[in-house]
Amino acid sequence: MDHAQGDGGLSHEETVTFVQSIQPKCFVGFNNGDQAGDLRLGEMGSPGPLTDWESAGPHADRSDHNYLIAEFALPLLGNAGRWFYTDPKMDKEARSPWELLGLYMGAVKYGNIFSLDVGPDRTGRLRKIDIQVLQEVGKLIRALSPQCLL
Repeated sequence: MDHAQGDGGLSHEETVTFVQSIQPKCFVGFNNGDQAGDLRLGEMGSPGPLTDWESAGPHADRSDHNYLIAEFALPLLGNAGRWFYTDPKMDKEARSPWELLGLYMGAVKYGNIFSLDVGPDRTGRLRKIDIQVLQEVGKLIRALSPQCLL
């Protein structure tokens, strides 16, 4: 749950119980507030072991919660700290296919969930640079030996 501010009438524990009553093996985590569930969210994080708080990103929960898996999330737009299209000056900004390949391989290595944000432009379409980068990283991943992929 991204930016789960407040509880909306339910505690986070009750929310986890409800979600998992519908989808029993669903990982649930919270970006803010009381920690519950089994997914450690890591906005602006990086690949790493579940116990590595450095890879968790600056906003991750660092309590002694018993997480089962770690997620890290980054915007395709790059390190500008933006999760959505901002303005035309950034139309050429995007992470490189090689950087994304490295992040992907790190996620595979550590069993992380890698969430890549790809925001639309002001017309609701993906930017051309995003499409090009995603197509190129897809080619790189498919070119890897099947033994490297899980």
